[in-house]
Amino acid sequence: MTCVEQLTCGPFSGNFTIMDVFTFYNLQYGIPNAVILGLFLGILVAGIYLWTRSLNILVILGVYCVSIVSATWANETSVQPAYQSVVWIIALAIASLVTIMVLKLTRE
Repeated sequence: MTCVEQLTCGPFSGNFTIMDVFTFYNLQYGIPNAVILGLFLGILVAGIYLWTRSLNILVILGVYCVSIVSATWANETSVQPAYQSVVWIIALAIASLVTIMVLKLTRE
């Protein structure tokens, strides 16, 4: 039995943080945290690309997605220590998207 089935880990242990949501699959199935985070981000990037149909945005979001996953993979023990770098990378991604939007609006 795993700790999830015995309710001895995760939110039941008492020291649960918000980024521990990604560790469920690591605890239950043994899938690394970075892979799960990469899948979630990949789904988001694919949805944004299908909505905008812009290769520029796909490339920018792809670069940021790879950097977030590699920052998480570098510290495999937990997602929490990489949280600060992930927040900064997401902030840079949003700033890049806003810059692209402003440039597209001023061009038209």
